Amino acid sequence: MNDENPNWKEEVVWHLDEAIEWAKKHNKKVLLSEWGTRMYNNKADMKIYFQYMVEEMAKREIDWMYYCGVFNNAWPFALYSSEKGWDESAELVEALTGIYPTMVPPTSQINNSEFDMDIDHWYATEQVTIGTADGAGVNGSRAMRCMVAFVKPDVPSVWQQSPPNWKWRQKGGMLQLRQGNTYTISFYAKAGVNQTTLRVQLGSAPDNDDIFWTSQGVDINTTLTKYEFTYTHTEATAEDVRFSFLFTERHSEIILDDVKVRGARPIVEQPESGLGNSNTGGN
Repeated sequence: MNDENPNWKEEVVWHLDEAIEWAKKHNKKVLLSEWGTRMYNNKADMKIYFQYMVEEMAKREIDWMYYCGVFNNAWPFALYSSEKGWDESAELVEALTGIYPTMVPPTSQINNSEFDMDIDHWYATEQVTIGTADGAGVNGSRAMRCMVAFVKPDVPSVWQQSPPNWKWRQKGGMLQLRQGNTYTISFYAKAGVNQTTLRVQLGSAPDNDDIFWTSQGVDINTTLTKYEFTYTHTEATAEDVRFSFLFTERHSEIILDDVKVRGARPIVEQPESGLGNSNTGGN
């Protein structure tokens, strides 16, 4: 970091002082929310940068926040991963807060799992038309409606993975499977009429060339029902995974909601002092 920009500290101080002058002039508070860092940067440099920033902002009584929440695991700015937890960022969290994180929430890797963002991050083969259905999901929530027109020449499916050309993509993908880890896969589903069958599949992104696992078929009827599978990934760790639903009957309608993929990990009790302080935040 010093080799690339030996005057970086002076530049930081100049901008912080400029912000304080603006705050005094307009009688406004200053909040720092963008740090200009990505998780694939050098971690040692990031730690030095975080510590320096926190100290300088404290001197000037500038409040700050850092992206802690889960947009998805391909988002390169977030400290927390829904699969890896704090495995790659614990020292950075400590540099920001003074506390080494130990508590890991049991979060799902699936993005837009309840379709609050319509069908963002969900894709379909040409045999399937996808959209949303207001009031058709769990407790009257929005769900995804899948209309299967035909079943040949390929198996009709909908899936989620990182967009291959996404400009914010980092080294890994939206979903990961770690070797030896066990995953609980759950979802709610119902058929529009009569009964149909679906399966769940995990394969390698972006083209699903390597299939890791395909579930047995489950019968879906007209009652919204929760289904659950367990899968243990015995192959090498996969950093970019496709999660799919496979359909079997043509001219069928399937409602899907509350889709989750949760990896097993030990839950450590959160210390009394907590993970954050008054200056921490996230999205």
